[in-house]
Amino acid sequence: MRICAAIACRVQSQRLFGKPLQMIEDKTILGHLIFQLKFCGRIDAIVLAIASGCGNEVFVDLSKEENVDYVFGDMHNVTERLVAAAESVKADQIVRVTSENPLIYKENLSELIDSHLNGDCDYSSTKGLPDGTMVEIIKKDALIRSIREGTDKHRHHAASQFIFDNQDKFKIFRPLAPEKLRRADIRLTIDLPEDLMLFRKMYKEIYYPGKLVMVEEAVEYLDKHPEVNALNSWAVSFFGDGRNWDYGRMWD
Repeated sequence: MRICAAIACRVQSQRLFGKPLQMIEDKTILGHLIFQLKFCGRIDAIVLAIASGCGNEVFVDLSKEENVDYVFGDMHNVTERLVAAAESVKADQIVRVTSENPLIYKENLSELIDSHLNGDCDYSSTKGLPDGTMVEIIKKDALIRSIREGTDKHRHHAASQFIFDNQDKFKIFRPLAPEKLRRADIRLTIDLPEDLMLFRKMYKEIYYPGKLVMVEEAVEYLDKHPEVNALNSWAVSFFGDGRNWDYGRMWD
């Protein structure tokens, strides 16, 4: 059984252009994400699933700097790109993370992968985490089925939405996050300028080159610094729980 982490990448974004390439301290957002993934010994390969289109070639240079693989694919069919990423390294399972999330819940990632494999699950993720920190484990065949049986909305940014919409057709495992991390009031994704401001302020305090920041540490920092948390707290209620492009909220 081979496992790859697949990261869909593109510079185009209405709210924050080129957000995976924005800097936080010594790394890009995408660089921080790759750094965190490399600490999971159960992942065999990391692949950038790059959207075809002008400007996205920059991710090839980043893949070389980070010593990870890459593939190109249709800009709008994200699900197909994730499958192509897995097939490029002969992987059966996909660890799906999004390129605008520099801080993921990796504390239980190896355990989650083992439970996913032992249970022969189609989909696994930890429930209840702060926005932007969730990691999905998806069987490649489940995404292929999503492409084959789904509609256009199931091939866009929320690649797991077909599974969410048809839960009776898939075997799903969703353990609950530790109580102290069940924080729907904290937003740790970067989709807005205010999100980037929060991370830059927070990482100036809690990060140094080579340090693996944990989600719990970020939560504790924001609880101690409500003025920093307030930078993007309005977005939690503004966007609400129903936005399709937010795959974390979709599942919660």
